Amino acid sequence: MGTSSCFEIDENTDSPRQKEVNKKTISESSSKKLSNSIVIINTEKESISATGFFIKLKIKNETRKYLITFYQVIDEKFIQDKKTIKLYFSQTNKEKNIEIKLDKSKRDIKCLKNPLNITLIQILKEDKINEENFLLPDMNYKKEGYNTYIKKNNYYYLPGYTINKEILISQGKITEILEKPEFKHSLENAEYNSGAPICSADNLLVVGINKKSDNSKKINYGIFLGYILDNLEKEGKKKENNGTLLENIESNDIIRKAFNYLDEKKN
Repeated sequence: MGTSSCFEIDENTDSPRQKEVNKKTISESSSKKLSNSIVIINTEKESISATGFFIKLKIKNETRKYLITFYQVIDEKFIQDKKTIKLYFSQTNKEKNIEIKLDKSKRDIKCLKNPLNITLIQILKEDKINEENFLLPDMNYKKEGYNTYIKKNNYYYLPGYTINKEILISQGKITEILEKPEFKHSLENAEYNSGAPICSADNLLVVGINKKSDNSKKINYGIFLGYILDNLEKEGKKKENNGTLLENIESNDIIRKAFNYLDEKKN
């Protein structure tokens, strides 16, 4: 499978010479890392194909590996029916196909509805996905806010598949922050990169997910990964609090029964 790159950084000039000066290159190791992280997801839904990517997340001190894609591709009904999805991806310049059964009794599957519209599917050891395939999240938004991603010198990569299943890696900028969780960006879209990661060109950490394009206006949209991570953290805290509450209720119930038993003995 071939790998190609398209980097158009300066969109404000019509000078071919200036555009050539402003083009950047991507290292072979970075290209390989991004190429290995993305997959084409084939489902039984009217032959729908979409993009997803592998990522390693640490939530509440627990590290888990996930496949992320859009909810429209894999929704709750699809998961309830325990459907099987097929993943096609590049593995060290080789094509690889695997199947994953969407069984919540065996793997953690999270559906985050509107406005995120994201599905996360836990990747297990039995899926035999290499460690090198997993990206890591960028956490700068925690300290500096989302405005840090539109700084002048910040560039990003967006990998995707062409219709011929070649990999296209484009480079551009996050140009505008919209109503959460969305933003606009200038990265070029391939046929299959809705659902692909938008990564920092400096360290390949994931800052967002490519969402859609408005070709008539030549605008591309993405969603920030940070909102997904915050949602998962809140969910974890909620479960933790519910567990503590249940433990307290059970403890109080045991104490109440013990006192009732002692009262009965006295009488």
